[in-house]
Amino acid sequence: MSAIKIFTWMPDGSQGTLKSIAELEQFYKERKGKFWLDVLDPDPEFFDFLLDTMKFHSLTVEDCIFPQNYPRLNEYNDYIFLIIHSLYYYREKKDQPLSNREVDIFLGQNFLITIHQEHIKGISLNLEMLDSSDRTTFKGTEFLLYE
Repeated sequence: MSAIKIFTWMPDGSQGTLKSIAELEQFYKERKGKFWLDVLDPDPEFFDFLLDTMKFHSLTVEDCIFPQNYPRLNEYNDYIFLIIHSLYYYREKKDQPLSNREVDIFLGQNFLITIHQEHIKGISLNLEMLDSSDRTTFKGTEFLLYE
């Protein structure tokens, strides 16, 4: 079952959250502001949102469904698609303590979408910071990705 977090930023600088993909579809269609959507363990229906609402290239969506072994960067007219891998250390596994975890990223002028099958510490820390922050300064989606 997928878990989603959606943070929004309006042109007046106010920050908010949305509770569902349906709310995000409306927000995006009305071009209300910018958003970060983080999806942990996406449901199959989520990929319809990427194809139908966001209009992402079908091969990038396919790369999100099937794990990739290599990092990737593809530039499209309205967005950049990245595949990165986060290293994870398992103390209890002496024979193979390191593993990598894939993060699929769509970055556009008004959005950041991160997709992953497992917990990613760096993403979780940023989500917690945004959850507990009343920060009104938003420096852009690219800066959010950098953080």
